[in-house]
Amino acid sequence: MGERQIPVIEIEAFRLSRPRAVDVSTRVRNACEAIGFFFITGHGVLAGVIDELMKQARLFFDRTPEEKSKIGRTGTNFGGPSYTPLEAESHAAALGQQGLADLKECIDASPRFLGDHRPART
Repeated sequence: MGERQIPVIEIEAFRLSRPRAVDVSTRVRNACEAIGFFFITGHGVLAGVIDELMKQARLFFDRTPEEKSKIGRTGTNFGGPSYTPLEAESHAAALGQQGLADLKECIDASPRFLGDHRPART
């Protein structure tokens, strides 16, 4: 069996026309179902912004578990961050199944959900 490649999906076409948007959506769905990951291009985010985000993410995730846990999973700020520690979730639960805890930690933020305060930049 051959090695799988992580798909690269150009998303600029998504906003150009409905048929192109359907094609992009289909490619994203296929990538999620087949491999679980994909790279996107054509998003318009400047390289400097991406570099700074990666730098700040590394600085945050290099903190101790105690420091990271100061950002709660609930809060009073719409769009504020919410930290989920390692092994705190199990994606099998989304399918109504029990499974091993996820070997990931994450920080989420969305304007539709409540989160905590933003951590000080380091």
